[in-house]
Amino acid sequence: MRETLKKFDQIAADASKGRRPFKLFALFRPEGRDKWELVVSASWLKHRRADFAYMSAAVRRVLAKPEWLNISGTTIIPERSPLVAAIIDEIGDRRGFVDLAGLEVGDEVIRRAYVVEARAASAPERKKPRSRPRRKPSAALVSSSK
Repeated sequence: MRETLKKFDQIAADASKGRRPFKLFALFRPEGRDKWELVVSASWLKHRRADFAYMSAAVRRVLAKPEWLNISGTTIIPERSPLVAAIIDEIGDRRGFVDLAGLEVGDEVIRRAYVVEARAASAPERKKPRSRPRRKPSAALVSSSK
């Protein structure tokens, strides 16, 4: 499992390249289930089919088939979710692996969780510099010299 977890670190880095970082990137194994669930949260991820396809492709590019068959699916949660807040309260702002056991969130019990990335605050969004439109000089500023 340790080697697979290292691969998830790579998946998180590759998937967020050129985007804002994940607020949460984790693997959960809920009570009563035998497969892992990839749980992600980022400002650029919404509940769109394209976002699920993007994350699925990111996983399949890095993991071998026997590894990704142990993943039941991907859950995208909002950045302001109580789950994200609970995990960050528990472990703080982290990049790297944190092994959690018996995490209770609402009425769900997470038997095991590996947190790859948790960020208390999102990095400020990078804005493109505004290009100023060229203005023609006003007639009063243009003088004719003779």
